[in-house]
Amino acid sequence: MDRGGTPMNYRIAIIEFPGTNCERETARAVHRADMEPIRFKWNDDPALLASCDGYVIGGGFSYEDRSRSGIIAALDPIMRRLRTEDKKGKPILGICNGAQILLESGIIPGLSDHRPGGALAQNKQFVDGKIVGTGFYNAWVHVRLSEGSGSHAFVQGLSTDTVMRIPAAHAEGRFVIPRDLLERLYASGATIFRYCDEAGNENPQFPCNPNGSVDNIAALGNLRGNALGIMPHPERTGEGDCMFASMRTYLSQGLHHESIELDLPHEKEVSGAYTPGRTCRELVISSIITDNTAVSVEQALRQLGFPVSIRRAVHWELEVAPDATERQFEQDFAIACKSGELYNSNKEYPLEELPSADRTILVRTEAEDDCIGLHAKHVLMNWFGLPSIQEIRHGILWMITVDPGHGTQAEDVIEGCLGTNIFNNPFSHRRYTYA
Repeated sequence: MDRGGTPMNYRIAIIEFPGTNCERETARAVHRADMEPIRFKWNDDPALLASCDGYVIGGGFSYEDRSRSGIIAALDPIMRRLRTEDKKGKPILGICNGAQILLESGIIPGLSDHRPGGALAQNKQFVDGKIVGTGFYNAWVHVRLSEGSGSHAFVQGLSTDTVMRIPAAHAEGRFVIPRDLLERLYASGATIFRYCDEAGNENPQFPCNPNGSVDNIAALGNLRGNALGIMPHPERTGEGDCMFASMRTYLSQGLHHESIELDLPHEKEVSGAYTPGRTCRELVISSIITDNTAVSVEQALRQLGFPVSIRRAVHWELEVAPDATERQFEQDFAIACKSGELYNSNKEYPLEELPSADRTILVRTEAEDDCIGLHAKHVLMNWFGLPSIQEIRHGILWMITVDPGHGTQAEDVIEGCLGTNIFNNPFSHRRYTYA
């Protein structure tokens, strides 16, 4: 919206959730672009949000990344209001955790009904086809503008020759997007920035690609061209100021009200039944102390109107080696349990049996690549020398109980809870019913 005044008239809301920790540098970057930063907390009056011209969701660890990065913030009621502002064409920038929130909320890439179109999964660093690192990574990286992205709200005036050196600091920054959707996004210019070297050349290997992101994608936009999620931090360096200046330029040109959404076939996620391997031993780990993740998930679901209680446990599956004797496996299993790798006995304990109750369903989720299970196997095999354990798989067991008085609607309530994707992202996790 062109107000006909100075650029400083543009009011940009810096949206903060519990755990956001980059609000100050984000506000400074907005101010350097001659716009007015407005601090907006998740529980402030939504009318203030509507009065702003644009939005930035900064980095940090919203809700301590409980369940997974960005999902609980994505289900916060304020995001419904932000979707409304998105449809007006107002510019929306998500940085790091903010990008995770935008992707989980469906604002990017902008599928119909704000369905999720991908995931930001755990970092996986590749060299010559081998994984050389996972988890949190903090370093300066280079990114360049993708072909066909020049009209987007945050790249006005940039060229594909532009290479920015900006810092990255994240643990879950690996874009996972289905190939058919990715091709549609390429055609529309929605894959905005890609990781490259200092000369602008792309290389899928680490350190050029710091997290294993598909096709070196560092930032993803929506089809309308007003929303962008970027994993590195442009607000932390002067080299990223061009993105905020572009935001100001976009606002001065008038908003893009055209509704552009991808209407891809809606494939309902199939939740199969979990079946442990024939030669596997299960280990279910519960928490002695309050499980804050389960509490936050329950609160988020109740805020959405689902009358449920949530419990959570870690689920390990240890597969017996074909040539191992029962005695040898029992000895190695005991060592594995005492190692501290599978659980911390100071605050966790193995469950002898799972709780059973009416109106309760158990759901097991697991990451597609199961880096946690692979790491546990590496440690126990190489450091402890446990030859009778062939494979180790990691998952989370969610226990969903519908409140009394809602028994006749229990199936619909549980289906609704699963439909929020709060337990798993269908693009990076598998989900099973557990009996």
